[in-house]
Amino acid sequence: MPPGLKELDTPHESFVEFMQVDRDLLAVAAEASADLAPTGPSRDATLTWLAALDGGDKDRWLFQVLEGDGARLRWALRKRLRDELGATTHEAGERRTAGELVERTETLADERMRQQERERAERRRQKAERRAAARQRHLDKLVGREPEVWSQVAELIATVKPKAYDQAIVLLTDLRDLADRSGSRADWDARTRALREAHARKPSLLRRLDQLIP
Repeated sequence: MPPGLKELDTPHESFVEFMQVDRDLLAVAAEASADLAPTGPSRDATLTWLAALDGGDKDRWLFQVLEGDGARLRWALRKRLRDELGATTHEAGERRTAGELVERTETLADERMRQQERERAERRRQKAERRAAARQRHLDKLVGREPEVWSQVAELIATVKPKAYDQAIVLLTDLRDLADRSGSRADWDARTRALREAHARKPSLLRRLDQLIP
């Protein structure tokens, strides 16, 4: 398992995207990947190795550099250095079969999906709490103004306009929630039933009231 899979650089990230490598499978493989660290012989060992090289070889290499072949020479020398002095290696760790990788990938995907669902549930809970708090602040502003709001309801219903009916239902909902909060729901029920009886010939309004009165 090569080192550094836990933190891919930009070229490798591009390769993963281009080849559409399964991210969960890559994460499973990375579990056995060591952290990326410098490999190869130390600086002092490299200098000692260079000092012991044949002078003729060095002259040929300098000529290659002058001829513009320095890049290929660099990699060739690095390979020879590793072959002769040995490179730092990472412990392979426990080997796993393809089936074990796939099974672990499925487990990881399930865990990720459960975590995402927990995060979505938490966002929904926080959103609901914010809505509830905003609702309570809105109701707080209406405390003591109930008679005024009932008057507004009557005025809106008297216009005999669908949009006005919708606005009346909004106000009646506010009054209902205030009544629930203050323990005066029976009074709200009675007044709303009275509205229904007084406007029994307005089917559009009655349909809207059905939303509030079972």
